[in-house]
Amino acid sequence: LFDTFAALVGVDDATVNQNAAIEFVVLGDGKELWRSGAIKKSDAAKQLKIDVTGVRRLILRVSGGGETQGPQGRIMADWVNAYLTRK
Repeated sequence: LFDTFAALVGVDDATVNQNAAIEFVVLGDGKELWRSGAIKKSDAAKQLKIDVTGVRRLILRVSGGGETQGPQGRIMADWVNAYLTRK
């Protein structure tokens, strides 16, 4: 088992839609551990570092994005340098 999960999250630079927002969520054993809030392409990436002590199943989820039809609607989400550590 691990103690810490860390990552940098944000909207990929290749995303065309400047205004649509997405939200990053980390779940541990079915419980919400962290939520980014709405992030747009123009927003800086957010750093996360959370305690996952005792967590057996970690789920990384991205939601939102609004309209996803056609190239203007697609939003690409990045989880950069995501890693788990243990003491």
